[in-house]
Amino acid sequence: MGVRNNDPRPKNRGVVVRSGDTLIVNGYDVVYEAFATREHHFMETPHLYIPRQLIGYDGLIFGAYGERWKNIRKFTMTVLRDFGVGHATLKERIMAELEAVTAAANVICSINFGDRFEYSNEKFQRLLNVTDELFSMRLITAVDNVMPILRFIPNGFLPKALAIFTEIRRFTQEVIDEHRSTFDPENIRDFVDYYLLAAHESAHKDSDVTIAKGVELDSFSDSHLFQILANLFNGGTETTATSLGWLFLYLLKYPDVQRKEQQEIDTYTHAMIVEMQRHANIAAIGPPHAPLRDTFWHRYNIPRKSMIIANLWSVHRDPKYWHNADAYDPDRWLDKDGKFVKREAFLPFLI
Repeated sequence: MGVRNNDPRPKNRGVVVRSGDTLIVNGYDVVYEAFATREHHFMETPHLYIPRQLIGYDGLIFGAYGERWKNIRKFTMTVLRDFGVGHATLKERIMAELEAVTAAANVICSINFGDRFEYSNEKFQRLLNVTDELFSMRLITAVDNVMPILRFIPNGFLPKALAIFTEIRRFTQEVIDEHRSTFDPENIRDFVDYYLLAAHESAHKDSDVTIAKGVELDSFSDSHLFQILANLFNGGTETTATSLGWLFLYLLKYPDVQRKEQQEIDTYTHAMIVEMQRHANIAAIGPPHAPLRDTFWHRYNIPRKSMIIANLWSVHRDPKYWHNADAYDPDRWLDKDGKFVKREAFLPFLI
């Protein structure tokens, strides 16, 4: 992975750094080129030993790029839209959580599982704790992924992660089993039900391909459903909770920002949130990618099995696009009339 440095900001922005079979892409211009204009070259998922040992080879994050992955992604996005992402129904779920003190995990649970959990629920508390612990282990950047010899040296890392995933899988399986026992194709309650509906349609047709929500899926299993649910839960809980923590910290640290927030709720809240995402860099690096085939880019011959990582910190600190980039300044997102203005070099989570 190269020389370890606690400061993820590169010495020279806007460059590609090559180290062994790993490329680290820095600066907005090159990151945009790699993952927007050349995304068809770099859409493969690299073989990461630890995550795949834990969760498998399918799903949204670690599934191999191809028609099956595209269909899974399309199916997932379609179902999420049906359950309110971007609509008033999701706002109602969020408002319900605000009345009980916000928990991002419960909003995700209500979409995935059809119901929220009481905060006193021991299983729910345990799920939150182990999820937090799993994120702190930094599975994607673990050295075992890039130094295979370490896999043969006992260090307790993988067994501990496996134990956590086993616990999460057991929790999820109980929910799936409960849904299967109460499943009604005329009353679809949540994401699990939609997946069971697709499997139900497939089982009652001559073809082994079903069209659910307008998307073809070619196989179904509880293991596959778990992988998708785990991707949604893990990707939507810790990141949201950490973002909210940073947001409240900035409100405390910058009282002038807090006063502006009180004066103008809608526009300034938007500016404050996106500036937090830029400045705090909740995900300092993007998800790893790999080339679909051997390719040549920026003077490098890049083998198919290489790993390509976007340094999102460098994007959000790129002086070409951000004046006084190290300062937290929500006003940079507002025009002279106080209206919100989108900025080009903004790629939180590489989305």
